Amino acid sequence: MAQRPDTKVLLEPYMPCFYYSSEKKHDRHEVNLDIGYSFQKCKEMCEKEPSEKYIFIKELAYQLGGRFDALPDKFQHTFLIRNPNKTVRSLYSVIRKGEDPTYTSFDKTEAGFKQLMELFEHVTKVLGQEPIVIEADDLVNNSVGVVKKYCQMVGMDYKHCMVEWDGSTTNFKKLRHPWNPYHKHLLSTNKFENTQEGKEQEWDIPAECQEAIDESMDIYQELCKYKLKTTEQ
Repeated sequence: MAQRPDTKVLLEPYMPCFYYSSEKKHDRHEVNLDIGYSFQKCKEMCEKEPSEKYIFIKELAYQLGGRFDALPDKFQHTFLIRNPNKTVRSLYSVIRKGEDPTYTSFDKTEAGFKQLMELFEHVTKVLGQEPIVIEADDLVNNSVGVVKKYCQMVGMDYKHCMVEWDGSTTNFKKLRHPWNPYHKHLLSTNKFENTQEGKEQEWDIPAECQEAIDESMDIYQELCKYKLKTTEQ
């Protein structure tokens, strides 16, 4: 999405509310920035009419802090899911390698599967939206087919730059932060790739990480029942 010039992209706009504002829901960061930021103001910012044709918001469900009243109106919600054995290990890997100075201890609530299911139920049962769920491995293994199907479901025209990119747009350049390890594979490739292929994934993890995996697996498998399916390659 960040490669499309006709799309405004907002990357985790609720994160400052969750971690740094006077309404923060987590104490990972001791600093409390008096930035006048609130969940309601974030909602209003997301709802502001863009000059671009589309607006796409990437957010982590847990960073909403359960504030479903702060969800922007008139948006189609999509759920991107990944096997928790990969998700949790990836999170812990950042700690193990010391790649993020702000993320030095594991908190299983930040794995986010419980909050993802709560949001899924709100979107489907309260808002009455048809569930759109994309499984991460499917996206990697059949990116063209999955993205074309997704575009069809949300009423967006498909562009090949959504699956192959050169990093030239303003949206894409905003992802480049020297301290941010979470986009390193994205920024070092030009298409969806399996960056874990051939790598050993069974290194030891702490008990709390394994607990997070075990507690999340049922939710992941339940959401997989709704995942987008396509026969196009």
